Amino acid sequence: FYLISDFKKKSRQEGRPWVIILTSDHGEMMGDHYYYRKCEPFEGSSRIPFLIQGSPALGFESGVECDSPVCLEDIMPTLLALTGLPEPDNVDGKSLIPVLKGNKDSIRSTLHAEHSPCYSKNQAYQMLTDGEFKYIWRPVNGRELLFNLKEDPKELNDLSLIEEYRDTLKSWRHQLIF
Repeated sequence: FYLISDFKKKSRQEGRPWVIILTSDHGEMMGDHYYYRKCEPFEGSSRIPFLIQGSPALGFESGVECDSPVCLEDIMPTLLALTGLPEPDNVDGKSLIPVLKGNKDSIRSTLHAEHSPCYSKNQAYQMLTDGEFKYIWRPVNGRELLFNLKEDPKELNDLSLIEEYRDTLKSWRHQLIF
C-alpha cells in the first residue's frame, strides 16, 4: 500500500481513482453519563467518525451527509462495490455508494448493536436506532432507555419513563424482539 502522500501522487500519475476512509471502532465516552472508556450504547461511545473521500473519477457528490444509521460493517460492501467485485451473500453491511453519489434514501431502517459483559456484567446491552430515536435494553436487569436523538443528542432525557412515550417504547421493544 501507499502512504497517503505517495498514494495521491501515484494515483494522479497513473490516473487511478482513490478513496480514503477515516473512522474508528468506538468512542471513549469522556465522562458522558459519568462513564469513561467504551462499551456503552450512548453516543459518546457508539457515534463514531465515519468519513469517506474519493477522487472525482468515482463520482461522489461533494458534502454529502447521511442521516441514516451506518456502521463499520458497511465498509466492506462499499469497497467491494468500488472495485466491481461481487459481494458475498452473508454480508451484514450495506454499500454506501448510493449515498456517496447523492442518493438520500435510507441505507437501513434501524441499526442494531449489542455488547456482552466486558468489564462488568451490567455493561451488557442491546440497542436499536433509526437515527432519530435510540432504544436500549439491559438484559441483566431489564432496564429500558429511550432517547430522541434529534431533540436530545446528549441523551439526557430518558423518555422510557414518560407516559406519552409508552407506545413508542413498546414499538421499539417489539422491534428488538422480532
